[in-house]
Amino acid sequence: MLNRDFRLFGFATGLALAVAISPPAGATPTLYNEAVLADNPAYYWTFDEDGVVNAIEQVQGLAADEFVPGGNAAKVESATTGGGVSLGQAARIEGSGGFTWNVGNLSGNRMSGAWAYEFWANADDITTYEYMIGSNAAGGFNNETILKWGPGGGPAGVQLYNGGGVLNPVAVPMTVGWHHYVFVSDGATAHYDLYVDGAFAGNIGNSTAHGSHPEAALKLGGWTDGASAEVFDGLMDELAIYDLSGAGDLGAAGQKIAGHFFVSAQSWHTEFSYHGGTGMLTLAWESKAGQLYNVRSEADPSAGNPITWPIFGGNQDLVATPPENSVTFPLPADAARLFVVEEFPPPPIVLYSTDFEGGAVGWSTLVNDENANTAWELGRPAGGTGPVGGAAESANAWSTNLGDYGPDSDISLRSPAIDLSGIAEAELSFEAYRDADGFGDAAVVRFLRASDLEQLGGEVPIDMNIFDVDWTMIRLPVPPEAIGETVLIEWNFISDNTEDTFSGLSIDDVRVGD
Repeated sequence: MLNRDFRLFGFATGLALAVAISPPAGATPTLYNEAVLADNPAYYWTFDEDGVVNAIEQVQGLAADEFVPGGNAAKVESATTGGGVSLGQAARIEGSGGFTWNVGNLSGNRMSGAWAYEFWANADDITTYEYMIGSNAAGGFNNETILKWGPGGGPAGVQLYNGGGVLNPVAVPMTVGWHHYVFVSDGATAHYDLYVDGAFAGNIGNSTAHGSHPEAALKLGGWTDGASAEVFDGLMDELAIYDLSGAGDLGAAGQKIAGHFFVSAQSWHTEFSYHGGTGMLTLAWESKAGQLYNVRSEADPSAGNPITWPIFGGNQDLVATPPENSVTFPLPADAARLFVVEEFPPPPIVLYSTDFEGGAVGWSTLVNDENANTAWELGRPAGGTGPVGGAAESANAWSTNLGDYGPDSDISLRSPAIDLSGIAEAELSFEAYRDADGFGDAAVVRFLRASDLEQLGGEVPIDMNIFDVDWTMIRLPVPPEAIGETVLIEWNFISDNTEDTFSGLSIDDVRVGD
């Protein structure tokens, strides 16, 4: 699966405007920060401040809303997440040691209706039962709290908890590494929507109704002061709380917040420019050599994940022109429109590939010795030892005899002609099963010019001292001398003069590409 990065932009008609939001205090602004702030959270903490112990709330910046680390809790550098987001610094939490992050009392006066939590988390242990975020923790517990369930309390996963019993489905499974979570409550019923890594994970319930968010104390890593059990160890980051009382369609609001998962947090240079004389709009972005780009656009921000938005104006598979790419198009008539620029590596170039299940058209074999005890044969291997089928239990592979190989043998297997022109480099890969006695037998791979069979570059040994117990992928760079030529690839096998009850060498799934 190709890795995809997204850059989110928006404009209002007549404005040459990217998302214009004040950066987090003391930190370099990122597109992820901007995307969160553009959706108007009531509270937002990035943990990215340099030279500041506390985590400053980014919306109003009030001292009362700062997260204060306890004990050894600290900000640490965070690796890039599986979703392609570089989170900068994150909150290190060791609830088991009492090292939590705490807000004494949020400055708000209790939200009146629907609300949402958004955050990233990376648990040290996904199997334990822990409170990740405790709401109203200083004065009690379980008031709209995030729980991480372990096998002792239910399937490993995450749950929005409010003191009531948990209904099925209990939780969405949690896996190792960074994950993005969004919880949306209507502030009245017993159910809530959960989104994990940008996707809707389900409408999940408790036995009692949820209320409006208390806007009281918050604790990251536990459920109440002084707790030593059921506390969270791990990393959390980019915590936002939203007041959705005026959102109307909570499904659309939740999906829009969940879409932050797809927004890259790298600080890319991007810009819109509007040409009043021509009515044209130019979108430009910093590009990287070797990458491809799609421009996607949607007028309705609730229309699903950005990866599903339509390609805009045929701008698909655009080749990078570093240091910058740009597209110019007429200013859309919409009152507002969102764009994403999707960055991805080009698909692999495959010059030749076969699994031999349809035969071996163009392949040839040679017996270079006078004894003819061994030959390359295509079919299901059936030696005294070694494979009993092709790679992935397929029916066909090339083997040095379909039974055991013989002594004093020198045999070659050659591919059809493969055109290596128009590429800068290439790789040969194939599945191999080495099953010899480890003494005196040898195998090599050679690249031959198809027109005159001249060897191009050096031959590459296959280590026949290895005794495989399963098929093994072997990857070899194509020698520079072969690039630009039309070649045959030759596998040569030589055995010594001993009688052995081994299958020798088998190969399958040959591929030449970049």
